[in-house]
Amino acid sequence: MRNRSPDLNYKSFVRNRLTMFEYRRKPLLDQLERIKSDMEKLKPQDDGEKLQRPSWAKSVNSEKVPSLSKISSFDERRYNDLHKRMIEVEEKLETLDIEEEDIELEAIADVICPQK
Repeated sequence: MRNRSPDLNYKSFVRNRLTMFEYRRKPLLDQLERIKSDMEKLKPQDDGEKLQRPSWAKSVNSEKVPSLSKISSFDERRYNDLHKRMIEVEEKLETLDIEEEDIELEAIADVICPQK
């Protein structure tokens, strides 16, 4: 084991904790990006249109095309589900930001007023 001052060990600990938040934040940011992309695909092009049906949601039998009302309600439900997920992911990101700020503030407080 290396001989390091407690101060260096603490700084390393804080730096590692902050790096951990970056690793936890990255998947959430990617998920948020995908959700926004999916929502953008579902949005109508002009105001008169209903929500669009995504390309992956095709009917099993090509002869049986679902009625327009079923497609519209499906898209609206999907859009609402995506919106709820987006809000959940944003809340998780906000929680991570608060935790990260708390660690940074604790580190600053320890530098200003070191405990002995």
